[in-house]
Amino acid sequence: MLYLAYFIHFYRMSIEILIIEDNPRKLETTERYLNNISSDINITVVTCIIDAKRAVKDKYFDGIVIDMQLPMRNNSSIERKGGVLILQDLDLHDIKSPRCVNTSAEDTRDTLKEAGYEAEQCIINSS
Repeated sequence: MLYLAYFIHFYRMSIEILIIEDNPRKLETTERYLNNISSDINITVVTCIIDAKRAVKDKYFDGIVIDMQLPMRNNSSIERKGGVLILQDLDLHDIKSPRCVNTSAEDTRDTLKEAGYEAEQCIINSS
């Protein structure tokens, strides 16, 4: 998320951020963090994998914050690697928006590395 903060501060323009998060407390913390950086942030929130895939196909986002554990659909069970499914979909559709994985799961670094993603560059630990 530090990269997003730098981007917002450096360019000083209104930017579009997508937050993919199903936990209301983590969502509130993430929104507060972003809004403290700048008042020129337009935040779109989705809470499941299906809605996230639809959102990135419908609109360009300057940055995407992704929870690792997400339901496929609202009110369904959590997919432990839901964030990886979203990252793979972004790659499949050649969507180049900067991404951050927002998670409190201890094994997220390993999960991302197993899927071929640079864990050090995209992890935010939050609870």
